[in-house]
Formats: sequence, C-alpha cells, structure tokens
Amino acid sequence: MNTEQHDKRDIDVKPRLLYTHLSTGDAKYHDIEKMALVEFDITNNSEKSILVSLVSEIEDCSYEKNDPLWLAPGQRLICRQLPRIKDANVHQLDQDRSTQVLTSYIYDGKTYPIKEDLSLTVIPYNEIIWLMPHPTEAGSRISLFHHIVAWVYDDGDKDVKEMQDNVLAELEREKKSPGYPQYLNEYDEENKPRELVRTIFRLLRDSKKISYRYRYDSEGIQRSEIEISQSVKRPGKTLRDEKGNCIDIAVLCANLIITIGLDPIIVIKKNHAFVGWKIYSEDVWNILNADEKLERQEYEFLDTTWSDDCNKNFDEASEAGKNLYDEIL
Repeated sequence: MNTEQHDKRDIDVKPRLLYTHLSTGDAKYHDIEKMALVEFDITNNSEKSILVSLVSEIEDCSYEKNDPLWLAPGQRLICRQLPRIKDANVHQLDQDRSTQVLTSYIYDGKTYPIKEDLSLTVIPYNEIIWLMPHPTEAGSRISLFHHIVAWVYDDGDKDVKEMQDNVLAELEREKKSPGYPQYLNEYDEENKPRELVRTIFRLLRDSKKISYRYRYDSEGIQRSEIEISQSVKRPGKTLRDEKGNCIDIAVLCANLIITIGLDPIIVIKKNHAFVGWKIYSEDVWNILNADEKLERQEYEFLDTTWSDDCNKNFDEASEAGKNLYDEIL
C-alpha cells in the first residue's frame, strides 16, 4: 500500500462510528439508509477541486467499502458507509467478536490510513438486534423487527427440508391443496387457509415434535441504553432441539406456512411473539371494496407457546393468537 504523504492541511477527514454493535445473521437485509455504520466528516481546505475516495472495512468481517467524492474548494461533506459483511466469515460466529473498523482515504493515487480507535462488537450469527440507535438523529432509535425474515428462511438445512416434505405429504394424504383458493367463492370450510395451518400445528404440537420452552433471554438483551438484541434459533436448530421459545417456534411456523403456499407474518409485542398468515391471496383481497374489507379479517393468528402439558387444540391456540393481536390493536 502506497502511503506517501501530501500536505494534510489540504484535506481534513474525521471518521466516527454511529453505533457499537453490528448484527451478522441478517446481513443481506442491512440497509445503508437505516444502518449506516461509519460517518466521515471531510473538508477540502485547498483552493482547488479534489477527488478523494473514502474507505472503510470491518477487520476480518467485511468487504472494503470505497466511495469516491469530488469536493469543491472549501467544501465540507458528510459521507456515511456500511461495509458489506462476508457471510463465510461470520456464519459460524457463536459469540461476540471484538474488532476494529479500519478507515482510510485515497488521494492522488495514494492511500492514507486514518489512525482512529473505532472499536466495534460484531454479535453472533443467531442473535437479532431489535432496536438500535438512529444513525443520524441523536437520542432516537429504529426498529429492525422486519429483519426476522432472515431467520425464517433456512435454506439447505436437511431437517427443515424433511419437515417441509412431511407437511406436504400430510396435506396430500388429507387431500388438501397447498396455496390460496383462486376465487372468493372457493373459500369454503375445507379450503380455508387455516385448514392448511392446522396440519402444521398437528405435526408440530400433537406429534410432540416441538414443545415450548421459556428461555432466560426471551425478553431481550439490553446491550446499551438504546440497543436491544435477542438470540433466535433458526428453524433447523429448533427442530433438532425439539423445543423453542415463542419467537423460535413462530419463525419455524412461518417457514412451514411459506411451504404450504401461504403468506406468513410474525407479530412481535413486548416479551412475546406469535405467528399469523394472510387469509386471502393478494388478488382476492384486492377485489374487495372498503366495506367488505372492514367486515372481514385480513389475518389469522396462532399463539406458539404450546408445551407438552398444554391442552390447547388448534382452534384454541388460534383464538389465543387473535386475542393477543386484539390487545395490540
């Protein structure tokens, strides 16, 4: 790396971190607009226009991020970056990793490292950050609840594939067709999407394949005044353990709901989570007028906190899920 010096009075570059903990299991959903990690404050003190490239990299965890900027004489700019995580480097990460964010800038073909202590904690692959500091509004925070979708898909896991195949085979045995009815008049009792979910419930709960277990970290981990995270199992891990807490089982059920051709949702409230599904396909729902939509439900729900000694049947668990949702409303 060429690090020859220039007159540093011409360029002033100050990097800082916008937060101190970064998730890895949801890396494909990291969004620079919401989750910018590094902020560069750069000023051109010279009397000419210059081209400067700002560079950041999470040591051993990310690819290098490089943004070229033109600055007019005397111009000051703010540039924010979010280096892209290397999945292969963090997929097996099972505990916090302390690392550094390395920063530099490139000017006139030469690279100049910035000696700043930018310490970052990269959190385990199976831990989601629910709430984090807003990168540009001091004292505010943003939610990453929607990143739970990264946990729903567990592609390539053999236990998940086996359970998906079992669910589809059971539907075939019961003469139930996956997916939504095509037309509104086809939504009779036997063809309602809830009857497909009932099969999932029976395979998971009634066959004793999965039981609910409360975990000490079910209420979240307070990592800072603003940052809250939680360990969440992937569907394959829940199947192998044969137990999970509310969010673990909700994630597994959402995976299987997708398998049967329905659109799942996961509802997260304080100290609890549960799963639901859209009752109608998008096409059918869109043909309803406003009054019809008010008369009908758009979603149905399932409380996922069943256990070996729980006597709730599917209808009771579904009613419990509806009640939980009504409480939120």
